[in-house]
Amino acid sequence: MKDTASFDHVDVAMCITRKAGEESEYLILRKAAVYQVQRGRYDENPWEVPGGKIELDKQDYTSEDIAEEALRKLREETGLLGDVINADPANHFKVEIDDVWHCFYPCLLEVLSDKDVRLSENEHDDYAWVSSDEFEDVMTDVEIQGLQQATR
Repeated sequence: MKDTASFDHVDVAMCITRKAGEESEYLILRKAAVYQVQRGRYDENPWEVPGGKIELDKQDYTSEDIAEEALRKLREETGLLGDVINADPANHFKVEIDDVWHCFYPCLLEVLSDKDVRLSENEHDDYAWVSSDEFEDVMTDVEIQGLQQATR
């Protein structure tokens, strides 16, 4: 487990998958313009994976902690329920974004049903299910690394 006290932000980044025939598809969300204005940050690429700050008051995270936070964020951001496929804390990685250090814990989830995607109000305004090739075309290097880590 990783001592997270040295990071500015500790985040869980989820790769949400569903089966599309023999292949898997991944869920991506588009950040709403209103949300970007509220945060005072305009991202060149508005697409992201569901996820966010881990809201546990501790410094070391177990697989259960990561899974709990990932499932909570999945419900909050999409209204979906899922099963955890991989939430290994050893898959964490660190990255500096705009002079802020982040520690990401990628988590692979499979949705139980994708029929009722309900986007979080004002945070996201669209979603898409994409193939792994489309994911790599659209997403940032950090999110691609998260997918690679979560699917090991």
